[in-house]
Amino acid sequence: RRAGTLQTWRGLFSLPGIPLIYNGQEIGVWTFPYDAFMIFRPGATIEAQDRNGLYPFYRHLIYLRNTFPALSSDAFAEVPVQPDDVSGYVYAYRRWEGDQHLLGVINMADDSASVTLDIPVDELELDDAKTYYLNDLIAGEAITATGAEMADVSVTLPPYTTRLFA
Repeated sequence: RRAGTLQTWRGLFSLPGIPLIYNGQEIGVWTFPYDAFMIFRPGATIEAQDRNGLYPFYRHLIYLRNTFPALSSDAFAEVPVQPDDVSGYVYAYRRWEGDQHLLGVINMADDSASVTLDIPVDELELDDAKTYYLNDLIAGEAITATGAEMADVSVTLPPYTTRLFA
């Protein structure tokens, strides 16, 4: 379950506001962040103390946040998901800055979810016949669809997972 919770952090780094992590989270410390013991050893880098391989994960999230202006933009809109019975634990949204558009889908449940996203193709001025690619910025996978198909694109999410598409 810990790994799934970490996957959900992808979404938190893509939502509006300042992403915060507690002291030691970037190396997998699972105790209360301000217990009586020291989390970091003096003289050692944080990365050198990462026994769980999480430091590169958080470094990549910060890289994405700094690389894509849409992730710092105030432009934000919810994207409806179907079926309706997943709306309590699957949340989709889009962020944009100028011509850059990002789409995030977060599954906050301990079960996999397959959802259809109601992407506003008219508002995005997508050409019905043109092929578009939703590139997952974390997994490196892509969803290919025409502008017409993009109106009802399907996405599968494992438990506690976020997919962030550009």
